[in-house]
Amino acid sequence: MSKAPKETSKDPVTGKPLPKGVWYRGPGQYQARKMVDGKRHRETFATASLARRWLMDVRAKAHVGQLEPPTSQKNQITFRELFERGGIEEPLIDVLGP
Repeated sequence: MSKAPKETSKDPVTGKPLPKGVWYRGPGQYQARKMVDGKRHRETFATASLARRWLMDVRAKAHVGQLEPPTSQKNQITFRELFERGGIEEPLIDVLGP
């Protein structure tokens, strides 16, 4: 498990305070993170204002129940789904013989 990012209270570029859940990663990199129902949603943006806007959007969608799973979980497929789609065929036992 990775450590939580080092929180920076002020934006080094503008000098303004960063909102909770947003931190400065380097030149042109602001990461926003929000935990909803035990799932971590995060994105990286070019400006702190874009990160703040995304956080507000995630909070609003979570409040009305329209938030989709994080992209890392959206692209995953379970073994059962793969099997049901026909991606796995007959067992290899037939190949080896009796």
